[in-house]
Amino acid sequence: MAKKPTAKACADLAMAELEGDLIPYMLGKESLDGQGADCQGLVEAVVRALGGTISYRGSNDMFRNACTYVATLDQARNEGRLVPGAVLFIVRLDGGEPPQYKDGKGNASHVGWYTGGRYEVVHASSSRGKVAASTLKNAWTHVGWLKSVDYGYEQVEGAQDMETIVLGSRGERVKEVQLLLQGLGYDIGSRTGADGIFGKATQAAVEQYQRDRGLPVTGVWDEKAQAAVTDATGEQAEELTESSVAQRLGEIALELAQIASQLS
Repeated sequence: MAKKPTAKACADLAMAELEGDLIPYMLGKESLDGQGADCQGLVEAVVRALGGTISYRGSNDMFRNACTYVATLDQARNEGRLVPGAVLFIVRLDGGEPPQYKDGKGNASHVGWYTGGRYEVVHASSSRGKVAASTLKNAWTHVGWLKSVDYGYEQVEGAQDMETIVLGSRGERVKEVQLLLQGLGYDIGSRTGADGIFGKATQAAVEQYQRDRGLPVTGVWDEKAQAAVTDATGEQAEELTESSVAQRLGEIALELAQIASQLS
């Protein structure tokens, strides 16, 4: 069974390769030599060079299926998840994703390594024709933790299913969140309703929900918001049970009073 390379080892190797011989940008290639690599290929080549196993079909596939954790750049910073060895994605809601990825998650057009070092981000750049460096300011939008990399503590398989939903997101998952918020009494917009589009009204509802639950008010639906919903529904169920018990005790007391009246 292949081992998982550490996140630091991946970051260090990515920086070392940038300082070594030129690696040309080559679409569909996955090597750390003169044969070149594309953006997804560079990520996979680093993992494999360190003994890991990884295989995906481009940056959109990787964004959706390769990670146990995915969040916006700001969210990952706040959660301490922007660490050397994480991968960075450029995701746009521009409709440019291939047909098989029309799921509302956006077009993940690019991926690279975050190193946190001298070369902040290392990626295979088609515009520059080679593996090159960039900074976080170069349009990177999301952070991911790869299933095939060891980030120093246990990762939860399937965490990608708890996707982060932001302003502009679309799809069934957005509709599910809208219906959930609506069911909890939050206004998601009377004109639009649960239309599967994360617009300003839905964002305002999320922000109010976060305030009510004592969460950071980000307007982003994430794992924390989802976990708080679970807590909230659990509390509602508990309150309902207590109310039902009190009601039944009241009914029993009334019945006993009626019986006592008939016997006297």
